[in-house]
Amino acid sequence: MSGDLLSILGDPAQIYQTLTNLVNNARDAMANGGLITIATKMVTVRAEDCQAHANARPGEFVTLTVSDTGFGVPKDLISKIFDPFQSTKTGNNHAGFGLAIVYTIVQNHEGWIDVESEVGEGTRFTLFFPVSENTP
Repeated sequence: MSGDLLSILGDPAQIYQTLTNLVNNARDAMANGGLITIATKMVTVRAEDCQAHANARPGEFVTLTVSDTGFGVPKDLISKIFDPFQSTKTGNNHAGFGLAIVYTIVQNHEGWIDVESEVGEGTRFTLFFPVSENTP
């Protein structure tokens, strides 16, 4: 974790929920073990960086990244993983609401999510939260 993080204006319970959902997904993607990494850092997003994501905008942001070494998400499913009832997991015991909830919470905090994944290599979710204007 970075020691130079600025504050975000956020609901701690909702931020905890995003982290819980992402870690649970990562755990489920690694049925035979693996590594989950959680990191935070400050980033400056420039105007030219915003073209890669429709909700991105320039400014100062705190990122929360959850990475795993699990089975990964096929490229054709990445654009659908935040849809309710969509699941990349097999079996009937997955409701498919975890990532939809994460998406909604991040949107409500005026942020966005970048997803990187390779089948067989794992997945990385990076959540962008704007720095609070009230940060000292």
